[in-house]
Amino acid sequence: MEQFEYEHLEYGMVTIEYEYMPKEFEIHTYSNGDPGHPGSPAYADIHRIWVALKDKNGKEVEVDVSAVISQGEWDYFVDQIIEYHED
Repeated sequence: MEQFEYEHLEYGMVTIEYEYMPKEFEIHTYSNGDPGHPGSPAYADIHRIWVALKDKNGKEVEVDVSAVISQGEWDYFVDQIIEYHED
């Protein structure tokens, strides 16, 4: 599993645990004449999003905030991870 760090406006630095699958290009036919495949776009599968927050005693703890990230933010993180790998 890979990690990607991102500075979030609300949470500060977030650490995203994910798996990345690179783009697979289309193959029309193989050299032996067998039919190829259509290919697929790059994809990032996010598993967890960690943020360092302070507990009631002021001690810093790592918290998984995956459940409270909006779909728009989630999609943005996926796009950022793919862009990172494709550059």
